[in-house]
Amino acid sequence: MTGNKPGSGARNAFAEESAVSKDGKQVAYTWYDDNARRYELRIVNVESGSTNPPRLLFHNQDQTWIAPWDWSPDGKWLAVTASRKDLTTQLGLVSTVDGSFRVLKSMGWSGPGKVFFSPNGKYLAFDAPATDTTVQHDIFVLAVDGSREVPAVVHPSDDLLMGWSPGGTHLLFASDRSGSFGLWALAFDDGKTRGAPFLIKSNIESNWSMGVTRDGALYLGTSTGNTNVVVASVDLTTGKELAPSAQPIQQFVGSNASPDWSPDGKQIAFIATREPRPRNRAQVVGIWSRETGTVRENARLPYVNSVKWNPDGRSLLLGGKDSKGRSGIFLADAQSGAVTPVALTSLENFVGHFPQWSPDGKKIFYRMPSMDGSGGSTFIERDVATGREREVSRGALGRISVSPDGEWIATVTVDSSTKASSLILIPIKGGDSRTVLRVAAPQLLGVLTATWTRDGRALIVNKASPPSVNELWVVPIDGGAPRKLDVAFPGRTAISLHPDGRQLAFNTAVERKTEVWVLEGVLSSLASKP
Repeated sequence: MTGNKPGSGARNAFAEESAVSKDGKQVAYTWYDDNARRYELRIVNVESGSTNPPRLLFHNQDQTWIAPWDWSPDGKWLAVTASRKDLTTQLGLVSTVDGSFRVLKSMGWSGPGKVFFSPNGKYLAFDAPATDTTVQHDIFVLAVDGSREVPAVVHPSDDLLMGWSPGGTHLLFASDRSGSFGLWALAFDDGKTRGAPFLIKSNIESNWSMGVTRDGALYLGTSTGNTNVVVASVDLTTGKELAPSAQPIQQFVGSNASPDWSPDGKQIAFIATREPRPRNRAQVVGIWSRETGTVRENARLPYVNSVKWNPDGRSLLLGGKDSKGRSGIFLADAQSGAVTPVALTSLENFVGHFPQWSPDGKKIFYRMPSMDGSGGSTFIERDVATGREREVSRGALGRISVSPDGEWIATVTVDSSTKASSLILIPIKGGDSRTVLRVAAPQLLGVLTATWTRDGRALIVNKASPPSVNELWVVPIDGGAPRKLDVAFPGRTAISLHPDGRQLAFNTAVERKTEVWVLEGVLSSLASKP
C-alpha cells in the first residue's frame, strides 16, 4: 500500500511489513510518515463494518525502521524487529495495549529474517545470519521471558524459519541442504530440540513464510519477475537495428540488472539478486566475459544499486550497503572482488545513490538527498585521492551522467507544477544549466537513461508514454532534431553503450507479480512423529 495518509499532508507515505492477529480481526503494520521522516508501528481493525481509523501504537526517533512479524496467541504482544541509528537491530515485544517496547535481544544490523511465536506463547523462533558477513541463516528459539536462547538449527546450509506446527511440537524451516529449498521439521519440547531435522516436502514453491494456520496449512508468499540483461546493436545515426537483440548472460537468469560495459568492451559488469528475501537479500556483482561467455562472481553485498567500471578497468564503483550495514559508495577490485569504502554516510535513505566516474578516474560524482526539506537532491563531486568534496548543483534532479570530456553532467528534472520533464546539462565547473529536451506530461523522460554517445555530441534517453510505450531517442546537445532508435525497449531502465558506439546493453523491466500459495496437508505426517 502506498499513497498519502488522509489529512496528513505527507508527500509520500506508505505501508510495509504487516502481521494479522490470531483472530483475524486486526492487522499491525509498518507505516512510513514522510512529513515526520519516521517509521511507525500501527494497528487497524479489519472487521466488517469497522470504521475505526488506524491507531498509532509505537515510534522511536532513534529507530530507522520497525516491523511487526507475529501476534502473541493472546493478542497482547507483537513480536517486532527495529533497526537503530547505530546499525544494530533489536528483537523485542511491543504491547498492543499501551505501546510499550521490551527489548529481548540486540543483534547485528541485518537482524532476523522471520519471527514467530510458539502456539503456547512462551517462545519466539527466528532465523538470522550466522555471522555479520554471510547471508547463510541459522534458526534460534528465544524464551519470551528472556531467560534463555536455544540454537535450534545450526548448519552450513541456508535455513529459514517457516513457523511452528499447530501444536508447537515441531519447528518448521526451509533449507537448501538437499540442493534446493525443501520444507523440514525439527521436534521441540519443553524449550529444547529433540532428534535430527527431517524432510517433509522437497522443492517448495517459496521460502518466505506467511505463517501456519491452526489446521496446519502453510501460507507462502512469492514474487516473480523477469529482469535480464539484453544487448542490442544499433546504428545511432540512422536509428536502425543492426542485429536482433540477444540475452548474452545465461547465469542468474531472471535476476540480472544494471549492466555496464568494461572500458575495453570485452566484459559486462552487472548486479544479480541471489536471495530475494525482504530485508535479508544478497546481491552479487557478476562479470560476464564476451570471449568465454561465462560469468564469474565478484563482490557480494547485502544491497547494491549500481555498478560502474573504473576507466582503467581495474575496479568497480558500487553504490549500496556493505556487510556492516553502512550506506555509501564502495570500490570493488575487478579481480578479487575485495570491497573498500570510498564514502560512507549515516543517512539511512542514501545507500550510495548511483555514483559515476569522471573520465580520468580521479573523481566521482554522486547524488545526495538535500537536507533543506525540499525533497530534492544535491550533486556532489569527490576527489578520490584526497576525499575533498564540493557541491555541483541541487534541485529536483535525477541520476548523474558525466560527459566524455568531463565538462557536463546530464540529468533529468521534473517540474513539480506542470509535471513536464526535461533533459538538462549542468556545467561541472560552474555556470548556468541548459535544457536540451523537454516533454510535457503525460509523457516523461526516464531518469535512468541519460547516456552519452562516445563522441559526446548527443545523449540517449528513454521517452515514455504511459501506460506502456517506452522508446529510446538520440538527442543532440547542439539543438539538432532528436531521432528515435528502432530498438525494442521494455522499460525505464539504465543502459550502457559499448566503446564501439553501436551496442547497447540494458535490462528488461517486467513488473513483478506477487502471489500467495498454500500447502495443505503436508504437516499431517507430524502427528506420527515422536
